[in-house]
This record gives sequence, structure tokens and C-alpha cells, in this order.
Amino acid sequence: RENASMKRSMSAVGRAFEAGTWPPEMNMLEPTINVLLYLERPIDVTAMADALERHMWPSHRFSCCMNNGMWESRHSTMDRSYHVREVSGFADEAAVDNWVQAEMVKPLDKSFPIWRVTLFPLPPPHRSAMFAQIHHSIGDGLSLLFAFTPMISCEGGDPLSKVPLPNALLPPERRKVAPKEAKASSGSKGGCCKAPCDFLHGALTPVLIKYDSEFSLNYPLSERIPFVAYNGSRRFTRFPLV
Repeated sequence: RENASMKRSMSAVGRAFEAGTWPPEMNMLEPTINVLLYLERPIDVTAMADALERHMWPSHRFSCCMNNGMWESRHSTMDRSYHVREVSGFADEAAVDNWVQAEMVKPLDKSFPIWRVTLFPLPPPHRSAMFAQIHHSIGDGLSLLFAFTPMISCEGGDPLSKVPLPNALLPPERRKVAPKEAKASSGSKGGCCKAPCDFLHGALTPVLIKYDSEFSLNYPLSERIPFVAYNGSRRFTRFPLV
């Protein structure tokens, strides 16, 4: 466990996220990863706090505060009342969604390590929920996936073998090699045609790909508001439901 006077330099990417990745006149939100999960079984708040304190708090990125390009330890122990809170009184999932949409535009308190988990116990037949907020300076999708892996259990005990993740998100020893790729790697690299084909593929991709519906959230700046109302349905894209 790190002592209260510990300081470490942030990475160049971490410093960039701390400073903000958009010009101030764009009035963009803090670069925070917001994840809302609905659960078949509610999570006990004490069990969640125990797991986070055991697995995540020992990392300086989860136990330190940001301070001008440095990770600075100001808290010798994890403040459970701040980092893991339970919010009740919601009637259904739509009410939770609306609360989260309003909460996610608020910046995290930088006097604490810049992450927080909120649990929502809902009455049957609705599913309970968990809302995690993690500042991008702590990590990105891939690094956070493997950081949280020790906290995830499933039948067989190894979530990476059960969840159909894309090859790019798997460690090298877990990646499946397609027969064509295996043959190419053992023989020639594609010869003189490979470079022109790669160029044409890159040039034509913007023309051939289908419209990405996620782009519809990016309204013109003059029309943008930091609130996307819950429309009564959810759309899962890019990754499978976990």
C-alpha cells in the first residue's frame, strides 16, 4: 500500500486527458468513461467495496489524485462512502437511465481519486443496476478490461475464455489465427500486389462502409446539449452483451 506522500509522473496520454482533449471554446465534458450495467442479481454494496479495495485500490492510478501531471497520494485508505455508494428510490430502469444521463455530465471530484461506482437496487421485476465512472487518465478500454478481470467470475472461472471478445482485445497467446492468416504468415507476405491492395482498401473504405448510427449523437455544436434523453430503448453496438 502506497504512503500518503507518494507522487508519480503521469504518462503523456494521462497528462493530455487531465488537461482536456478539446479546445475550451467547445465546452466539452471531462474525458470520463461512463458505464451503466443492468444486473440479473443485485450487488451487495459491502461486497463491491471489498472487491474494489482488494483488487483496484493498491494500484496508484486508483488510489491517487491528479495534480498537474502527477499522481499524488492524499488518501491512505479508500473512502468507501464516496467511491461506492448506493442510491435508492427509483421505480424502474428508465428512472435510473435519466438519473445517470444527468449525473454523467458532472465532473468527478478531483480531491478524491477520480473514479466512482454507484449501485441502484430496484424493486422486482426490474433489474438492479451499477454505474461506474472512471476518468480517462486512469486508463483506456483495453487496460481497464484487464485491470477488472480479477473481479469478474463466470462458469469456468475465466471470463476471457467465455466472452467472445474481438481478437484485438485478447492477449497475443489467446488470439485465434484464421487459416488464411496462418498460411500467409508461414509463406510470402503478399508479394507486389499487397501494397496497392492495402492502399485501395484504405481509400475505398470511407465510401463502402455503412453509416454508423452512433454518429447520430454528435449534433452540430450550435445544437448540442450535454444531455441525451432516454428514449425507451437501448442499442448495443460493437461489443457483445456481457
